[in-house]
Amino acid sequence: MQHDTILTTVCARQYGVPVNTLRPHAKNMVHKPSTSLLGRTSVLGEAAEKELVEYILTLEDKGFGLTPKDIRSLAYSYVKQNDVATGKKENPRNRNAE
Repeated sequence: MQHDTILTTVCARQYGVPVNTLRPHAKNMVHKPSTSLLGRTSVLGEAAEKELVEYILTLEDKGFGLTPKDIRSLAYSYVKQNDVATGKKENPRNRNAE
């Protein structure tokens, strides 16, 4: 255990990295970016999400500048047309949002 601490300290000095930054990496306590997921999980599913992304990119290629609000509206319309269960109750104020 003490040997690992000495090696971590030596590496920290040699590469100019704080010991407190290296210690979790040396103990394999840091999650790799490829294994940790950020944000919410998709309610659409991988195939439907890919289809929606391709449609959005096609619109962009044809010169339609889409805002984030436009993209959310497209996603909402897609969910409504395909009866995708989102797990949320519909807000009565948004019934005419399409």
